[in-house]
Amino acid sequence: MLTTEFLDYWADLAWREYVKHVGLYAVMASVLAVLGPFGTDQDPFLWRFSYWLVNLGFFGGLIMPLTARLSRPIRVLARAPILPGVLTLFCMGNIPMTMFVILTDWLLYKWIMVASWLPFAEVTQVRRDIRAPGPANLPDALALYGNVLAVVLISIGMISIFVINRHIRQAQSLGLKTRPGVSFFSRLPDHIGTDLIYLQMEDHYLRAVTKVGNTLILMRFRDALNEVAGVSGIQVHRSWWVASSHVVKLTRSGRNLELIMSDHARIPVSSSYKDAVEQIFLAT
Repeated sequence: MLTTEFLDYWADLAWREYVKHVGLYAVMASVLAVLGPFGTDQDPFLWRFSYWLVNLGFFGGLIMPLTARLSRPIRVLARAPILPGVLTLFCMGNIPMTMFVILTDWLLYKWIMVASWLPFAEVTQVRRDIRAPGPANLPDALALYGNVLAVVLISIGMISIFVINRHIRQAQSLGLKTRPGVSFFSRLPDHIGTDLIYLQMEDHYLRAVTKVGNTLILMRFRDALNEVAGVSGIQVHRSWWVASSHVVKLTRSGRNLELIMSDHARIPVSSSYKDAVEQIFLAT
């Protein structure tokens, strides 16, 4: 998975996907409310939970999608490996998120939490002497940026792990479904690989010969042909199937035709398949 696919996911985030995210945001907000990092432990639990949930929801629902949309045209980022690409995306999105935190903190601590006419009696009793937070200089601003980034990496990073894992599973599932011959290849032992040269029927067994070895499989030749459908090859005899890429040349001895394979095997061509074989291999 490259960063471009990750960017596409966030840039085109559907509301149904976002609803799924909210559950994880709630879990992370609960954890952060219990831990009370960055001085929030002095506030009531419900207030802390609401504070973290709003911030996480805002970042995941607005900041990340907008940052992803703006970043998609950047080719260097879109083609980057997933880990550095995701970290770069988070760092970029964390800039407006830090500004949002400064604004919300100022509103909360300067106005809302000390407003006696609002139903926050418990808050105002605890925090009568609070002052509006905010960076006073560049080091403070960088420290706040780092704090916000840490929360983003932990919380939104969890979402990202789920997204990446799901994408990998879907890609693997799609690859298994679309790869020609996957059902047959799954029958072969790992040590001989899947680079087929030919199949030969031997009584009730099927011999599968690959570039690095061969094996006997208990199955009907007809069933094997069905499973390798889509793989580049052709049946040349009632008991033989060959992979086209491993045919070296077509030879003739009187009326008899033979295919010379890449492993030097000589495969007979029966009269029933003669025309099809000549049409394919004499033309190449």
